[in-house]
Amino acid sequence: GVVAASTLPAVSSVAAVPPTYSVATSPLDSGDIQAVTLLDRSQVEAGYTTIRNWLWILMFLGVAFAAVAGYLFSGTLTAPIQQLVSAASLLEAGVWPKRFDSSRNDEIGTLQNAFDTMTEGLRSSRERLTSMLDLDPLTEFYNFRKFSTLLADRLGEPGLSLALVDIDRFAEFNAANGAEAGDEALRRLADALRELAPTGAQLCRYQGNELLISWTTTNAEEQAEIWRRWCESTMPVTISIGVCTFSDETPTPELGLVAVEMAVTQAKNAGRNRVRAFDGFQVQNDLSELSFLKQSSYAAVRALAEAVDAKDPYTRGHSQRVAEYAKELAEAMGYDEGLVNLIYVSGTLHDVGKIRVPDAVLRKPGKLDDEEFEQIKLHPQLGEKIVVQIPELKDTLPGVRHHHERYDGRGYPDNLAGEEIPLIARVLAISDTFDAMTSDRPYRKGLDVAIAVRAISEGRGSQFDPELATKFIEIWDSRESVPRAA
Repeated sequence: GVVAASTLPAVSSVAAVPPTYSVATSPLDSGDIQAVTLLDRSQVEAGYTTIRNWLWILMFLGVAFAAVAGYLFSGTLTAPIQQLVSAASLLEAGVWPKRFDSSRNDEIGTLQNAFDTMTEGLRSSRERLTSMLDLDPLTEFYNFRKFSTLLADRLGEPGLSLALVDIDRFAEFNAANGAEAGDEALRRLADALRELAPTGAQLCRYQGNELLISWTTTNAEEQAEIWRRWCESTMPVTISIGVCTFSDETPTPELGLVAVEMAVTQAKNAGRNRVRAFDGFQVQNDLSELSFLKQSSYAAVRALAEAVDAKDPYTRGHSQRVAEYAKELAEAMGYDEGLVNLIYVSGTLHDVGKIRVPDAVLRKPGKLDDEEFEQIKLHPQLGEKIVVQIPELKDTLPGVRHHHERYDGRGYPDNLAGEEIPLIARVLAISDTFDAMTSDRPYRKGLDVAIAVRAISEGRGSQFDPELATKFIEIWDSRESVPRAA
């Protein structure tokens, strides 16, 4: 209720108000009367509670919306970044990741497209580097390593043929016109052969000025003649070409290579600027009686020996003479017939690896420089790789590989010493050295036999097996006249 008392002093405060009530005062016009209204708190706060609850609801909804929106927005950033990180990890591991091909216009899209561009650049660079490992940089033909693999894969194709193209007197051309002119001539020839060769042909720079071509044809000689005539009418140099078609006589790439080497040598010996086709291995009577070889290998023995000797006219017949000297020494030592025959065949094959040595090195009229000598020193290993292709000749391999070992261990390729050197190789070492000393060379006449025999004597125990060297000297000392090598 309202309490009014005009006679009481003015009320300045109300004491002992219960906590569940609120007090409201209102001044009266008289200035000395106040009114106090007592209300329940719930009545006072009722209007604000609804507003407060709605505020809490709105705040919760705002927070929830912000969380969902933030999650969705962050997903548009973190997922693409994680994809970029994963792609970079694949690239580091050597796996090409899939392209993004992003259509986004923001910074993430820019990063994805930049990553695509970088990956394609790396892929292209790697492919170029990989192809360079298989290609000769001057001619852009296959190198021999790659060509050998491709040729082996093609064996069995009907009409598969091989040609060896050799630029005539290339060393003389380079000397007269300079190395750059020589490179340009070789490049022009390579470009022409690439255009003139049939579809599917595979081309290789074999060594120096020699190019190899494999293709399928019904007449390899006619195709090669087209190349020869083009070169004769267009180029400042001529070419000699040897060709063969793979058959039972040439069942492996190695024998095919021997065949074209022989054919191109025949073309050069006939006057150069010619094509010669391989016409089969010729078998000599002195080999046909060797019972431990199959007939198919007699041909290989003779072909390999002839191919090597034909490469250098100054040592033509060298392998045959070495074989004869070695056979005579083996007989004088009292070896059994089987070993004597094996030593003879090993002698015919001992230098077969020189078929892979450049002609310019083999025919050099002066002293070899260090690099050239290193090329020569490879021929025992190269010979071993060739002969090992013929299983029936495996017993000749020690002589082929080790005929340049020295008794004191200072030889090559394996620095064997004393009786570590196979017996066959020790016999061949004496015979080979003796023929080399007594044969004419472009830069000197062959030594007199007496001088050569004395050199063998001086090499006993250092270069040569002392027992074998002594017996060799006895053989020559017992002769009244000694023939000179032609």
